[in-house]
Amino acid sequence: NGRFEQDNQRLDPQNSQRVRGLSSASLTRGFFLTDIAFDSYNSDRVEINRGANSLLFGIGAPGGIINNSLTQASVDANNAGKYMIRIGERGSYRTTLDLNGVLIKDRLAVRFMGLYEDKQYQQLPAFETDKRATFAVEAVLLENKNSNILGKSMLRANFEFGTIAGTPPMLVPPHDGYSSFIEKPNLAALDAT
Repeated sequence: NGRFEQDNQRLDPQNSQRVRGLSSASLTRGFFLTDIAFDSYNSDRVEINRGANSLLFGIGAPGGIINNSLTQASVDANNAGKYMIRIGERGSYRTTLDLNGVLIKDRLAVRFMGLYEDKQYQQLPAFETDKRATFAVEAVLLENKNSNILGKSMLRANFEFGTIAGTPPMLVPPHDGYSSFIEKPNLAALDAT
């Protein structure tokens, strides 16, 4: 009908991307398909696998995959934590918490990562509130100290829950389609054509 449709980009910005000019890439977490939005508060790294070779592994669109590796708990790390706060315009702010705790030395560690973000936009009534938490566990089941071949047998697990609520901003500014219909035609421009 002659208008730009922007609902998909507003409601699902994660999939509004193209890889090598093909379709959008499949989003994965630990190489499992996901629809959870990526965020840096719990991300260790992001890998982009372009092209049809992603289809060889059983997942992925022809455009490739974008894999998000979550930060894991670590038995090798010390008890550590960090808290960050970021303040922006119009009352926007973001807080993150990351705590790694070793419960049993060299055997069991847990990690908690939390996020609270409140985004306010100049365009009203647009806003976004993002609340998330991630729990991760790492356990050493067998150390295999007497083996020259096998390393440690480990169990790793993580769980994330949260909500994202809001009204996304409009991507395209308002358009006036009536003025050109009401105004008198430019006769000089018509004569030139």
